Amino acid sequence: MKTLSKLLTLFLTPLEWYGRTRLTHYITNADFSQGRVVMPGSREAIRWTLFDHILYPLAGIQELTFYLNPQGAGITTSLGATVGSTKTRQDTNLDAPGLLPRFQEFLIQNIQVGFYPGSSAAANTFLARDPVVSAAAIAAGDLSALNDHNTFRVGGSLELNIGSKPYLEEAPLMRFPMGQHFGLSAAAATTAATDAITAGAADAFGLIYYVKPNITLLPMQNFKVFLRWPGLVALPSGFNARIGLYMEGAFARNTQ
Repeated sequence: MKTLSKLLTLFLTPLEWYGRTRLTHYITNADFSQGRVVMPGSREAIRWTLFDHILYPLAGIQELTFYLNPQGAGITTSLGATVGSTKTRQDTNLDAPGLLPRFQEFLIQNIQVGFYPGSSAAANTFLARDPVVSAAAIAAGDLSALNDHNTFRVGGSLELNIGSKPYLEEAPLMRFPMGQHFGLSAAAATTAATDAITAGAADAFGLIYYVKPNITLLPMQNFKVFLRWPGLVALPSGFNARIGLYMEGAFARNTQ
């Protein structure tokens, strides 16, 4: 194998390139450094959210495990995806099951839990619930999505597990409101005996749950987030819902 010094001597004389004489250029180590697309030993940190979504079945469930299934595994809840297919980029941005790849770290600064009411009772299926309904008459179930929100938020607990230990445990899920939400005040209007429009949306309000002190996820270190209930808690609407888990913070990786 030629040494770097021997390789550099190849560039000390004019070279023929497509029939033209190329000007002599003295290659140095600086040329190689300037042309790198990866900088060994250098890292960058960017704002990032680690997110994951799971179906909450209408009859309830005692435990949901987040960050267990990366893209291409598990079951999708994304709108537009084929029912029963594996998770997509819209479900999770996790690339490996329950861990970060080598040379990557994540600093958890806050945790948010999102609840999205559905309109399907089919297995492994999530269809979004319309916040505005026009019907022949006001039905008791038209605003049942509001009850779903309440049922979900007033109970349950969250546990962040790293390695084999819990590092955060809080209850109820009302403690983890979203920083962004769909806001709409509920209303019901009747223009005739057989004509009605209902509208309603609800969510938890309050301060985002900040993790103090911040927690760092190291590369190749197993982690999971559990939502747990002591028993099955059915949703009043009789439909499946979609649950989102969002950990916001800073993401460190090698400079490229």
